[in-house]
Amino acid sequence: MGFTLVPVTNAPSPGSGGNGWSSIACSADGTKLVISGYFGGIYTSTNSGATWISNAAPVNHWHSLACSADGTRMAATTWEGNGQVWTNSGTTWYPTASPTASIASYENIACSTDGTKLVTAAAISPYHYVFTSPDSGTTWNQANVPNNLSYYAVASSADGTKLAVFVENANVMYTSPDSGTTWVSNAIPTFNWIAASSSADGSKLVAVAFDGGSYRSADSGTTWVSNNVSGASWYTVASSSDGNSIIALEGGPYYTTTNFGQNWISNSSPALVLEVAACSTNATKGYMAGFTGTFTSPIPILYSFAPVVTPPQLSLLSSNSQYAIAWPSSVTGFQLQQNTNLSAANWSNVTSPVVLSNGMNEVLVSPTNASTFYRLISQ
Repeated sequence: MGFTLVPVTNAPSPGSGGNGWSSIACSADGTKLVISGYFGGIYTSTNSGATWISNAAPVNHWHSLACSADGTRMAATTWEGNGQVWTNSGTTWYPTASPTASIASYENIACSTDGTKLVTAAAISPYHYVFTSPDSGTTWNQANVPNNLSYYAVASSADGTKLAVFVENANVMYTSPDSGTTWVSNAIPTFNWIAASSSADGSKLVAVAFDGGSYRSADSGTTWVSNNVSGASWYTVASSSDGNSIIALEGGPYYTTTNFGQNWISNSSPALVLEVAACSTNATKGYMAGFTGTFTSPIPILYSFAPVVTPPQLSLLSSNSQYAIAWPSSVTGFQLQQNTNLSAANWSNVTSPVVLSNGMNEVLVSPTNASTFYRLISQ
């Protein structure tokens, strides 16, 4: 599964700090998105990035974003100084009552599909915490997990009941089956875990590490197996709601799988580095962000992506005094077009009805003395 990456030409400026974008999240259908910059602002779009709203978010070191399935509820964490969790259920960002007195940095954040249940990691050396909220950040509960471990990546099931938190440089991660009321420790290889994603039911988890680890769990984190995909430094990971389709960013290239990590495809990208990504629930629409240029003079870039679609092969069948242009009926989402000149650009849709026959889509055409060419294009 590869994607066509298209630059979002009118994307806002991420700010002056770092290399550009720090996080991105999108709605279940991929049309609504929210994106933040290092030492910059937060911006939202309700039309797949065609236009943007600033939301009047203050300039900050925004670190991680999460949003509800319909894109109306959002949450963000700040990473430097007095870390805090902010939320937005309209057009304005507000700081929540997240504990800040002893918190220097909030790390990643995840939420339920309705946006009400939140889980995030927080730290001030040498103490580290995990916090959950049942009410969109109005109240917060400290998780009963050891505070001498460095928590970073977090993941949540669709209903917010199954949670997972990952530790940097330790062979343990923690899961909760009840929205953070109780926690269970699970063994996992020692890596600097930086990002994680969960299937909607919380059974399938995938986690990647900044120092090369890439693992998956099919039993809600109880056991872990290697994805057997090489990567020197992973940045982020996103998955479909069934957990089978996964997108993992490893700097410049990105990797994809459609069978829950059993087989991976390496994909090159036009960016020098890709750092953050988000996708729709079926992983067929989404966004990746990073930078082009050079490491000393980076140029922030935001891409939208869609799958590379390969049309099926057309067949020419004889049907009495006519011919049938045919292709497998199992393949959907294509339009038959015609043209009298292969080098011309004026292809037109064939308006004749498509008839199903013996597992094939057929369009009947009458023989003529002129040459006519046919093709299928994705709708």
